[in-house]
Amino acid sequence: MALNFPSNPTANQVYTLGEKSWKWNGYGWKMQDITAGANLELSVFNTIADGSTSTFDLTFSPVSDSLVLVTIGGIVQPESIFSVNTVNSTISFTSPPPATENVRVVGYKTVVPYAIDAANSAGASVETFSTVGDNVTTTYNIGFNPVGANAIFVTVGGVVQPDSSYTVNPLADSITFDTPPGTGENIRVVGFSKVNPFFGYFRPANTAVRSYETTADGVTSTFNLGFEPKSNLALIVSVDGVFQAPSTYTINNAANTITFLSTPQNNEYIAVTTLTNAANVYVIEDGSITFSKLTSTVNNKISLALDRANASFITANASFIAANAAATTGKAIAMSIVFGG
Repeated sequence: MALNFPSNPTANQVYTLGEKSWKWNGYGWKMQDITAGANLELSVFNTIADGSTSTFDLTFSPVSDSLVLVTIGGIVQPESIFSVNTVNSTISFTSPPPATENVRVVGYKTVVPYAIDAANSAGASVETFSTVGDNVTTTYNIGFNPVGANAIFVTVGGVVQPDSSYTVNPLADSITFDTPPGTGENIRVVGFSKVNPFFGYFRPANTAVRSYETTADGVTSTFNLGFEPKSNLALIVSVDGVFQAPSTYTINNAANTITFLSTPQNNEYIAVTTLTNAANVYVIEDGSITFSKLTSTVNNKISLALDRANASFITANASFIAANAAATTGKAIAMSIVFGG
């Protein structure tokens, strides 16, 4: 289905196509937030097209066809050329992708809440790395654990790279390309790093994918996103299907805007999406921390402190009793002297 925005729209008019809705803000159509629900996990599918297959088994069930990012040969594909079957976990293209092209689908699947511990935390935070190639260097320290090749999103010169073009080293927090990125080419790596909360239980947290889509008019370079962009590195920005390096635009958090250093050409499709989602909240259950969950050393120290405190109380109480007895005796003697008893 192709976008067909109404002509001469009125303020706050809403246009809906499939699962997406846009609202007219006075000068452009602003895409509305998509609420994806709770307990989501990022999943990735990769394959090489054979030129004849048009339907692929994703091996995961996306929560929605609006919450997937699809690329063929590194170029972002519009939703009009594919459909996602969330029941059969498949994606079907209107035409088979060309032979030897890399097909990649990134989306969210629903996971079941479960208890966690500090060593096996399922919590994650979005991490980004950006640099410029020199046609010599192949290995880069990205500053976070990439976990695996298919767990990160890599672009060189704005083009998404297939998993086969690089390897990762989780121990060294590095990525190594098979071929050195060219001089001046922008390199960007986006992924998730695990966080380690204290022992607790997973609490559902809704995930909102914030997106902005519009068509350039060849004149405008600043666009109101309708949400706070936070940082250049927290956005995925594409113009006419090609990812843009963070250095090609600036943001204004106070005005919720993005400004391109070079004005996009007329009719070029602009898409801005945040990778951040509502953080998983880990809450320590009331009464869940008992002596049995503490180490023997901690238990011993607490018990010793209680014993010492109790001993001090007993001593103080005995002193009070003795003082009170002495006071009573003194009072009796004094009364005897006064009244001649």
